[in-house]
Amino acid sequence: MYRPISTGDIFLDAPVPGTGDRDRSHNLTMILSHPSAMRRGAMLEDIVRGAPIGVRDGLSKTKWPRKNRLDVFPLPLLATIANGNGFELAADGWAALLELAAPVQTTTLDVRRRVACLSPAGVGLLVQTIVAVDTRCTVNLVLIERALSQKLEEIEWLQDWNEALVEPAVQDEGDLLTELASAAQEFERVMEATGGDRTTSLRHSLYAREGVREARRALRDEIEARRPS
Repeated sequence: MYRPISTGDIFLDAPVPGTGDRDRSHNLTMILSHPSAMRRGAMLEDIVRGAPIGVRDGLSKTKWPRKNRLDVFPLPLLATIANGNGFELAADGWAALLELAAPVQTTTLDVRRRVACLSPAGVGLLVQTIVAVDTRCTVNLVLIERALSQKLEEIEWLQDWNEALVEPAVQDEGDLLTELASAAQEFERVMEATGGDRTTSLRHSLYAREGVREARRALRDEIEARRPS
């Protein structure tokens, strides 16, 4: 619940406009927007790109296909992961139906109804597939992963922040969504701050790949300074 919403996340009850009745009946949606394009500062944009998830014949229930159709993104482990996260889902040939991608309201994205997340490697494959669907051009996966790496690392930093600071507040009867929104705003302020001993922001250090270790250490210090005693 404390992981920031990002590319490849799969949600229950986040409708995609224009989806056919059969696919809408599954009521699952994958977020396709690039992680750098789906936020404005600490907050999600009002609209992100999403694709419904449905069952397609010929897809394995357990293995990535050797040859992938460009109109779908296979999800062979979705049922296993969903069931492990407490969502009942039949083992089947699940896939994100990329040809049906459309704008999704972010107000429908509730982390309590997040069924599964992609790994960093999975996010890279998803972005590569989206590019191929949109352009019929295959971009080298190494280049995509390199371009994504800093943003995905920032998401990991925010998850660490949330687990350290939001989880205790929720256990102390705080509202999850309110606490997550407040924590995101404070994290954004810390990532952009300069002054004192800090001549560059933590975000600049992360994206410039200069002083990343020191920036990570500084972020841990910021967390410890806020951690409930």
